[in-house]
Amino acid sequence: IRMTPDTVAVNDTLLIECIIEDSLDSRFKFQWELKQDRLHPVDGKTDGKKIKWVAKDLNFQDETLRISRTVIIDNGSVDSVKVRENFPIIIKNR
Repeated sequence: IRMTPDTVAVNDTLLIECIIEDSLDSRFKFQWELKQDRLHPVDGKTDGKKIKWVAKDLNFQDETLRISRTVIIDNGSVDSVKVRENFPIIIKNR
C-alpha cells in the first residue's frame, strides 16, 4: 500500500494505492473497507487500485491518530483466492 501523503491532516484528502507486483492481470477488483461517505473515485472507479479518502474530523485529542483499514483484492476467476491487506492511516490533528 502506498499513501500520499504518508500522514493526512483532518479534512484533507489521502490518495491510497494498492500495488500488486509482477501482475499484468487487469481483472483485479479492490474492495476498500473505508467509510463510503469519505471515499472518492479515481479514474471514475471506487473499486480500482487507487482511491481518494477524506480524513474527516474524528474528534480526537492527541496530536495524531492511527487507524487500521483493509482492502480486499480479487480477480474474479473461478480459482481465485481473495487477499486481504490491512494498512494503517495516520491522521494529524490540526
